[in-house]
Amino acid sequence: MISKWIRGLFFTVHRARAFRMNKGMNKDMKKVAILASGNLLPGHPDLRSDAFELEEEIGKLRPTFAAYGMKLDVLNWRDAPQLADQYD
Repeated sequence: MISKWIRGLFFTVHRARAFRMNKGMNKDMKKVAILASGNLLPGHPDLRSDAFELEEEIGKLRPTFAAYGMKLDVLNWRDAPQLADQYD
């Protein structure tokens, strides 16, 4: 389910890339977070067997987001309230 959503987001962002690059970019990096379950994140003691898929998907999204001046992080959803003010 998340794979289909992330693929759609990747292609939407990718299609808009030429337009945005021609318009110029803000040099300040915006921070964006994707929230995930703890058992999908590296270092979790009970790591899900499909956790590698999230790493592959994020690995493809990070360069695309960077092209738009955004830094992409993956956070445990339980930590979101404490870290929300660090993201745009």
